Amino acid sequence: MVRSKVRILSEELKGLKKELKNTAAREQSAKERLSDSLQKLKEQNFINAELHLKLEVYEDIPVELFSRPTSGYSEQQKDFAILHLYSPKAYEFIKGYLCLPSSRTIRRWMQHVDAEPGINLSMMQALIVKKKWKSGSLHS
Repeated sequence: MVRSKVRILSEELKGLKKELKNTAAREQSAKERLSDSLQKLKEQNFINAELHLKLEVYEDIPVELFSRPTSGYSEQQKDFAILHLYSPKAYEFIKGYLCLPSSRTIRRWMQHVDAEPGINLSMMQALIVKKKWKSGSLHS
């Protein structure tokens, strides 16, 4: 009786190890696909060098962030989806590989952006970063 329990638990452990190995392989494959996709986008002139640098940051993001969410998109997924504003062609290309929100969803998000009169601090920060990047003083 004890031997049969040990055998059952041993088989269960073996199955779990195999599942873990497969999951790690799928994650690595997805990371490679993202890296390859970014390179293809740049080669096909869908994105410029500046945008390529911005998107490289996302290469190390865990794959689950690119899976279809069950209860809304995370902030990281929303940030990545802003690619649509830079280049709809590039966004549609990447969307073929990853689970990303539709352009309609992105438009809904943008309706809720603070567009009050006055200075938008996040826009100012983005302009400062862009200026530093163009002047060569920003190193990744």
